Amino acid sequence: AEALDRAGRVSTAAFCARGTLLLGEPEVAGIEAFASVDADGVLALVAGTESGASHPTAVAIQRAARARGIRPDGVRSPMVQPGLGVTAVAASGQTLVVGSRGLMLREHISVALAESRITDLEAMGRTVLLVALGGRLVGLLGLQDGLRPGARAAVQHLLDAGLEPVLLSGDTRETCEALGRAVDIDNIRPEVLP
Repeated sequence: AEALDRAGRVSTAAFCARGTLLLGEPEVAGIEAFASVDADGVLALVAGTESGASHPTAVAIQRAARARGIRPDGVRSPMVQPGLGVTAVAASGQTLVVGSRGLMLREHISVALAESRITDLEAMGRTVLLVALGGRLVGLLGLQDGLRPGARAAVQHLLDAGLEPVLLSGDTRETCEALGRAVDIDNIRPEVLP
């Protein structure tokens, strides 16, 4: 009875995007190269950083590399930066940084070259992984995850019951806003670290 009484006083319900509103099965939707590395080279670098990982993003990257017949780069000394990405040493001996805008800024790597493209992809609800080699941005990957069946209806049930849904995500504000619009959640909390 006490638990039901407490449940009756709930006013907010928080959703984590991955695996709750989204399927949690992202796919590589696009690869872009900006410098001396081509798109296949960008994917090889990212696949190299994710070769030992088993989280959904790593699985999507490894699947995309296999589908294109791309061998992962022989990356050494990967250091996971929780919620941000990975720093490592590429087979060429250059520093390799794969991750978010926040990680690039922390590593003093300019993303100005791709800023408008990043914004476009995030506005479509895609997660963007940036790739820098030797201190320069060389490419990006756009990842798309599908909306879980029934997610919009679940949010609508909460709204009908007078509860405020909140979206929590490690993604950027633009990506979260796109997901929020898709499921009618106005209150978002982007860039939440693990």
